[in-house]
Amino acid sequence: MDFLFLEIVYNELKEYTLERISTLLEEFDIYDFELKEPMKRSPLDYYANNLEISPDYYAVKVYLEENEENKNLLQEIEKRVTCLEGVKHTVQGRVEECEWKDKWKLYFKPTKIGNSIVVRPTWEAYEAKEGEKVIVIDPKMAFGTGTHATTAHCLRFVEKYVKEGSTVLDIGTGSSILLVASHLFKASKLKGVDIDEDALESARENLILNGVTEFDLSTSLDGSEQYSVVIANIICEVLIELFESMVAKVERGGVLMLSGILEEKCEKMERVISHYQLEIIEKASEEGWVGYVCNKGN
Repeated sequence: MDFLFLEIVYNELKEYTLERISTLLEEFDIYDFELKEPMKRSPLDYYANNLEISPDYYAVKVYLEENEENKNLLQEIEKRVTCLEGVKHTVQGRVEECEWKDKWKLYFKPTKIGNSIVVRPTWEAYEAKEGEKVIVIDPKMAFGTGTHATTAHCLRFVEKYVKEGSTVLDIGTGSSILLVASHLFKASKLKGVDIDEDALESARENLILNGVTEFDLSTSLDGSEQYSVVIANIICEVLIELFESMVAKVERGGVLMLSGILEEKCEKMERVISHYQLEIIEKASEEGWVGYVCNKGN
């Protein structure tokens, strides 16, 4: 099976451009896309010579199966997206499935995040230094390699707040990278939720790959069980929609970690956090993305 793609190159300095693009794509029931950004966080020194593989522009790239209906759909999206303020230009093309699945691997190298976490793909060797905790990931098409600012926020939060005996719920688990990190910091219970069955299969494989034997994966947030740590790395609109359900999953004295929030959405997000009477105990910002750690009082 081959794929069609539409790459939308935009000006990152224009406020709300990425939000406008994602909102437009949602009108066409497209929620999964690739974000291309210059690498601002250096990979490990061992890979310094590979910096040139990082793109030097900002873009959103959509892939759809090749057929006449999707060809027309991408043409319609292209027509509308070029009218959005901040969009520079678009590129349409076609890729073979094997090329699409493998080409992105060029951009995923072992990367150190926080004080001790190193994320490496299965196809790259890495010798851990003293004190480092290495996560081995093969994300396939699931979100979560650690290289994007939103996931990096969460990994740093996990490093700081997950303790021995913590119970962790990861909403939108993707590759399960955050569950694996929680396991490395001695969490006693792990649950991941994702609406994408393929993501859950990827999550399962990565957990096993990292020696995690006890975990629960589900497509549903149902149930009354609470956790000391709840993590959600999802776009702001979905976070707000799920907020009441997420808060209900946090035990008293526990924390809710939020990421996937564009800087221009902070005010809206903070109003929601305040409405549910959570205390913001940490706020992190990087590359236009913001993450929060919120405490649920005793």
